[in-house]
Amino acid sequence: MVDFSISQIGALILLRNFKLSNLLESKIMGAPSKADIWHLRCIKEELLTLQKALAEKLKQNEQKSSLGLVLEEIDEICKKHKEQG
Repeated sequence: MVDFSISQIGALILLRNFKLSNLLESKIMGAPSKADIWHLRCIKEELLTLQKALAEKLKQNEQKSSLGLVLEEIDEICKKHKEQG
């Protein structure tokens, strides 16, 4: 399991654009709506899959700048968790 923090808008973009696991979806749905940063949890493989899917979707439509911003966040999260092992 990976615990990570992501912006509220980033989490909502993921929820809107991708099929998420029940765990991650429930964490997003249960996050406090007034918080700017949400603390979520999912399995590491799902995070890596989302990273690849975001990059692929961004290649298909480079005008979706919101996806680019979320990809930057996910890239940073994955980078941190790679360093931690």
